[in-house]
Amino acid sequence: MNSLPPYTYIPGKTPHPISDPAGHMYGTSDAIEDDHKSMFDRAVELFNNGYYWEAHEAWEQVWMAHNKKGPQADFIKALIKLSACGVKCLEGNRTGAERHLRRSGELLGLSHAAVDSIDTFGVSIAHLLQQVSNLETKLPIQDSEVDPGPVQPLLGIIPMSDG
Repeated sequence: MNSLPPYTYIPGKTPHPISDPAGHMYGTSDAIEDDHKSMFDRAVELFNNGYYWEAHEAWEQVWMAHNKKGPQADFIKALIKLSACGVKCLEGNRTGAERHLRRSGELLGLSHAAVDSIDTFGVSIAHLLQQVSNLETKLPIQDSEVDPGPVQPLLGIIPMSDG
């Protein structure tokens, strides 16, 4: 496991990781990794530990490497939208969280239909769809006035296969 950032980025609450000199990614290279599997796995690690903005950034690199279109890109975009949902939960923005969760579910549905022709990087789309469906009625929206404190995973729902 790679080391985790010292905080998860929450707009308006913590320093922007890239543009703020106090940010945990300030001054680092934003070059796209050649190894998409490693970048994908890093995004999963970040996501499962509550670093939604950071996971979004990592998955976006993988999405861009897949030319942002087609069934493979739709699967990765579903995860990007799920990460955006996590950020909105941390912001206390229910409307935004619901919108991103809904879009993630739509894209996962498309991906499930094409599962035989895409690389899911070990993620079970069927299981993920079930978890997204369960979240629709119980999104963990954080009180926007409360300091988030240590990173608390709100949507640790990316299951990895054992193989």
